[in-house]
Amino acid sequence: MKTISIIVLAVVLAMSSGSGIADIQEMPSDVRLLVGTWYELDESCRGGHGNESSAFKACYDRKVAYAAIEKRGWCYGEDATSKGNLEWNPCKKHTNEQASFIELLQSKYANSIEFDSDESFRIVSSFNIECKVHGVRFNDGRFINLLNVLYFTANEMNSEKSYGRFVVVSRGDEARIYAGIQFKGEKSRDINLLYTLNKWGELIPYGITTDAILNQCYSSKAIIWELPKQ
Repeated sequence: MKTISIIVLAVVLAMSSGSGIADIQEMPSDVRLLVGTWYELDESCRGGHGNESSAFKACYDRKVAYAAIEKRGWCYGEDATSKGNLEWNPCKKHTNEQASFIELLQSKYANSIEFDSDESFRIVSSFNIECKVHGVRFNDGRFINLLNVLYFTANEMNSEKSYGRFVVVSRGDEARIYAGIQFKGEKSRDINLLYTLNKWGELIPYGITTDAILNQCYSSKAIIWELPKQ
């Protein structure tokens, strides 16, 4: 976890004596640290330009940090119990199975994915797959982030004797995602092309079908789909 900057820490401390965080003294210390990290990432996300890889990564890490805070029962703005829109408060719903599962996958399998550059990370983490039924989008607008697809695939490939390994290579606005099964205690095996993301924003699978991905849109247990922020 990054060291919280003096500016961000000052903001958190100032909010503890005024408005912004309701009853911050009741907020557990680990949540307060996560909130400080969230503000630091929010500053980097908003401060960068949209085409900068570092800004995309900060925005994604901010999302992961918020999921960790939400998992602990604290939310920001309209998701919280407060009537105000700019406060941290206990969540309206104290559990969030969706965020928890995505966060669990991310913590377990982030190291299974090797990106050759910040640009390849940006391309994959910013690509969302629309959930559709017979070509028609779900009414709630749900989607699946491609990075979550890779985490979920790694989870499916994981066993006592082997685990999934992914390599993402980018060239311009395009990216190629390779995958393979690595047996524990053995030398690295060959990896095969799994997906291509072309410059027109099309995801082309190899060896699997798009339906295999879209089937996860129906899941009510191992949830990797998300809803648009209102």
